[in-house]
Amino acid sequence: MTNQPAGARYYFKYGGKEYCLDATHVDGIGRFINHSAFSYNVKPEAYLKEREPRIKFKATRDIYEGEEILHDYGDRDLQAIEVYPWLQN
Repeated sequence: MTNQPAGARYYFKYGGKEYCLDATHVDGIGRFINHSAFSYNVKPEAYLKEREPRIKFKATRDIYEGEEILHDYGDRDLQAIEVYPWLQN
């Protein structure tokens, strides 16, 4: 989707346009959701609010108190994985 490594960025499409959510510049709790390509427990869903695309995270199963919240960042770009090797986990 882009040539820049993901880091704390999440890229998504909505209504035929591409968007980037940079968790380092957001005041919401989304910046506390970590990455797991295999054992994620939430999935992002794009929706429209006040004519702006937003992301919400829905649980894929019960999440227990103290459990880390994880989702798959979806970045499979080799350059990004070289910079952020944890993306392949």
